[in-house]
Amino acid sequence: MLLTDFNFGEEDDSTTADSAAEAARSRQRVDYVPLMCGSENDFADDVNGIKARADLLFYRKEFPQCLELYNRLLSNKAVKGATVRRDILESKSRALLAMEDFNQASAIADQILATTPDHDDFRIVALALKVDILQHQLKTLENSGESSQENKNDVDHCKRYLMMSVMRVLDMHSSLARYWIILAILYTNILNIRFAMGCLLKAKENSSHIVDFGIDKNIQELKDKYPDYDFDESLSTNNEKPSTESKDEESQEEFTDLGRSVRMKAIEETLAKSSQISNSSCTDINEQNNQQQYITAFEQKWFGSSS
Repeated sequence: MLLTDFNFGEEDDSTTADSAAEAARSRQRVDYVPLMCGSENDFADDVNGIKARADLLFYRKEFPQCLELYNRLLSNKAVKGATVRRDILESKSRALLAMEDFNQASAIADQILATTPDHDDFRIVALALKVDILQHQLKTLENSGESSQENKNDVDHCKRYLMMSVMRVLDMHSSLARYWIILAILYTNILNIRFAMGCLLKAKENSSHIVDFGIDKNIQELKDKYPDYDFDESLSTNNEKPSTESKDEESQEEFTDLGRSVRMKAIEETLAKSSQISNSSCTDINEQNNQQQYITAFEQKWFGSSS
């Protein structure tokens, strides 16, 4: 069917093909309504639109403005899904981190971790956020130039929290090479060369051919810096360590605990509860003891005895 088969005139049946086509185009231009992009005044309860604008402000590094929108979303009753709220909370925490408000950013990370489902795939998101915050906080403390005892205590406290948080990530997913490298750097800083090399070897074992983390270079630099240290003998001792559990017990433990040690999980739960208690000298001592127990358990699991 051709356009000439239609009568576009009101009463004139002798309309030519050209004039009919032109009339049709004219009518289309009159009826056309251009689509308009929404402004901030449109759709006040449009959650997706507000989140998109907030994220755009974040990437533009306009952090106070994006924080205002994130807070607006969190106070919006239309935002009911727990997954969506956790996503907004993480965005808010990262905006606070960019503004170097480490305390507020860390508090939100703890809030996400406390309310997330008890599954590794959910918990690792909050722990990864925690690691990022502690890394930036540690770098800021070390570059502050202060030599007071208070600053030294803050640096040690931040290092211990960072080490434990990285271990918690690796205890869930040991194939993440980047976190083994972070842990190797922390061990190098405290001159635990054996564990530092063990972390680098674990990173190499789980490295990707797509992303180059410079692991071979780091291993060689560590060997060059400590030429008298026998890394091969130290690490082979752990490889020959016999297992004290039967295969049946190991498989049962992995089934009931998603592959994590029951003992380490119990300590982790204690740490999670202690973080919700108000700070006091007694609480701080207990928390430090729990942290050290977790760190020791992790080291024994992956590296064997430190002797």
